[in-house]
Amino acid sequence: MISDKYIHSKVEDKIYGYWEKNKLFKPQKNSKKFSIVIPPPNVTGSLHMGHALNNSIQDLLIRFHRMNNFETLWQPGTDHAGIATQALVERKLEKEGIKKDSIGREKFIKKVWEWKSQYGDIIINQLKKLGCSCDWDKERFTMDDDYYNEVINVFCDLHDKGFIYRGERMINWDPEAKTALSDEEVDYTLFDVTHPNGTNSYGSVIENMNLLEAVPNRLSFNSFLTNTSVSGVKLLIDDLNYASNFMVNITNDIWFGDYLGPYQHFYHAKIRAAEFNKPIIRVSNNGISAIIDNRGKERSIGFGAKVKDYKEIQSLYVSLKEINSKLWVIEDNKRLCEKNSDFGEKFIKLSRDVHFLNDERAKLKLQINNKTGSKIKEIKEYTKY
Repeated sequence: MISDKYIHSKVEDKIYGYWEKNKLFKPQKNSKKFSIVIPPPNVTGSLHMGHALNNSIQDLLIRFHRMNNFETLWQPGTDHAGIATQALVERKLEKEGIKKDSIGREKFIKKVWEWKSQYGDIIINQLKKLGCSCDWDKERFTMDDDYYNEVINVFCDLHDKGFIYRGERMINWDPEAKTALSDEEVDYTLFDVTHPNGTNSYGSVIENMNLLEAVPNRLSFNSFLTNTSVSGVKLLIDDLNYASNFMVNITNDIWFGDYLGPYQHFYHAKIRAAEFNKPIIRVSNNGISAIIDNRGKERSIGFGAKVKDYKEIQSLYVSLKEINSKLWVIEDNKRLCEKNSDFGEKFIKLSRDVHFLNDERAKLKLQINNKTGSKIKEIKEYTKY
């Protein structure tokens, strides 16, 4: 009797096994070539829905090109994710009552490789269950000996050429693991902090920061750093704003390039300052940095390298506003002439003024389009006379 239920374990494993046995995922020689190196999943656990989506799209592209007679390779692999994996292994050992330092370096590394073996295999099997048509004979791991040695060779080469060098930088530092961390490895949380001297002079964060201290003077700030551990309860941003003397806006506008985004963000900050009746210190590494008073007026301002000149653009806006005001007055006077059936020299002059001012207006608007990097430009062309 044939069941009307689809039982994937009875169907898909058999089909996938046939594909693998007949090496259908291996590249077939052709002048047209197409390849994808899989973004290697970390061996920190099993795959999630994001992996399923991402790898399904890659598989679609690979199969499409393979069916169109491309020499097609989907290169599989996994990533060691060193710091994250180390943290997970340490946590696992702690649950077993074992401290990393008590077993020594060599035994701990062995535990890490055991973890990799377990979860690396799980990940590969999950990819196969998804039907991923990778060339599994070419599977790699980021700590494979030849791969590792090549990374070291490239690193040394770049160092010798002066592209990699030691310098002083602001970094994320993990005091427990005693290592630097990337931004992706840091979870940010908003905390309320009690200052040791009892003052209530903290600023409040309004964008993109986990903790902001604005203390009265350098001495008390140093005292805070040396004598106080950061602890407290998570607060709502609005509560923090109303409890503070000023606000700080720390942001990164680099992805806007030389378009209008930095200006929009800057004016948001000005509105927020007036809204809460509090000054704002705004710091943007590639946007507009400023000190804004409680009325929304900038008292000091600085521009990132790619931000268009604010004063020049502001001047163009002022000129445009003046022309618009003149046009309103001319339009009112023309309508008055129309009402009185006065179509003499005054009406003719007003009509000519509209033409000339509209020419100036169009030039100004095009200048503003160009200065702000707008992809949409207003270009008006009239018959020359």
